[in-house]
Amino acid sequence: MLKRISYFFRSLFEKPFKVAFIAPHYLGKPTNAGSAVHANYITREMAMLGNEVHVFAKGDKASKKTEYLNKGKIVYHYVPINFKQDIQKVKDKLISQKISNVLFDNEVINELIDEHSKEDFDVIHSTILMPGVLMTKFFIDVKWFYTVHSLEKNRLKFMTEDEKRYFGIESWRESAMKCADSVIAVSENLKQEILENYNLEEKDVFKIFNGVDLELFKPDNTISDKKQVVFVGRLSLEKGVDKAIRIARQTLRKNKEINFVFVCPSNDEELVYKIPSIQKLQKQLENLDKDYPERVIWHKKPLSREDLAKLYQESMLLIQPSRYESFGMTVLEAMACGKPVITSDRGGLPEVVGNAGFALPLKNYLFADRILELIENFRLRERYSRRAIERAKKFEWKNIAEKTIELYKAKTGNKDKNATPGESIKNLVTLNNNGNSENKKENNVSENKK
Repeated sequence: MLKRISYFFRSLFEKPFKVAFIAPHYLGKPTNAGSAVHANYITREMAMLGNEVHVFAKGDKASKKTEYLNKGKIVYHYVPINFKQDIQKVKDKLISQKISNVLFDNEVINELIDEHSKEDFDVIHSTILMPGVLMTKFFIDVKWFYTVHSLEKNRLKFMTEDEKRYFGIESWRESAMKCADSVIAVSENLKQEILENYNLEEKDVFKIFNGVDLELFKPDNTISDKKQVVFVGRLSLEKGVDKAIRIARQTLRKNKEINFVFVCPSNDEELVYKIPSIQKLQKQLENLDKDYPERVIWHKKPLSREDLAKLYQESMLLIQPSRYESFGMTVLEAMACGKPVITSDRGGLPEVVGNAGFALPLKNYLFADRILELIENFRLRERYSRRAIERAKKFEWKNIAEKTIELYKAKTGNKDKNATPGESIKNLVTLNNNGNSENKKENNVSENKK
């Protein structure tokens, strides 16, 4: 009650910036999906900075919950989906998921307009492309910001055959980003992908990284005696699960003390395990587990954020041999726990890794050699561990939220004197370019010290 009263009087003298954030999967089952993690953290940090944030998410029934955080507040709007039981009867699980998103989209329009009628939103922000958000943008005349976590057209060759059948739908939805007032990419590499694949002006596309929870993902100040390597990624060719399995086989043969932990969950087992390409990956993991029963652990269910942090802390390093990766959140989380990382040199991974690990060409033997080198060389492992901890600090969620709010205000012309001092759009672009230079410099330093 005291926080509510304090917020009310503060807002009389210092009008908060009002944000509508559309995040269908804000709450629910444990998930490591980048967009869901992004939505959870950035909205809370925005509220902590003194803003009024309204989150619109799927819910079993219509409800609203308000939470006061520091100087701001966050309002959760849980939006139910009509005909949910009928949707669940659809045999094609992929199409039922897409129908569910369309119906949620329709319900969100009403909820957004209703909340806007009480007091105008300053911006609308979404992490998935929704036609309803686009229509609402024009109806209430509010600028729309869209955060891109990957490009479907560039993921196409790594999709399952079932997913490819509906690529036309996803391609149509993705093209709607042309109507966004600002597009936010989670890495410089993804920003360039967007500019190359869509007819967008560079002044409307910005790089703002994902972040990491440094309170949860942190070193445990003990030296792990487990020669354990961890891989986290859903069962897909995109995440390089098949590559990770082959890398594990090579490493396990060469060193009898190393163990591997695979966290390869499926959010929908009924759907995924019926797909031939996924069944093949599943069989490969089962065979690896059978051949090395005491040295391979496979987590088939999603781990909680707390359990993931514990797993990173107990391991010596993480590998991420992805074929397509716009950012690499699990890589950053392992780094925050003080673990060296070995990744592919694809997508945004080199930008995240910097000098805190190795971003390698996607060759199995290169990964295996680096794993053995780090496992057997304590001094080298400790050097990269220290770098990882320091680098992860640059990705604090508070900083990510500040940059996002600064972008909102720069694009909407909100220059009130009470606003947090921020950069102009020009400075944000300059910052992005500096980030690239910094990555190159750190990688050069890393190469020289090897």
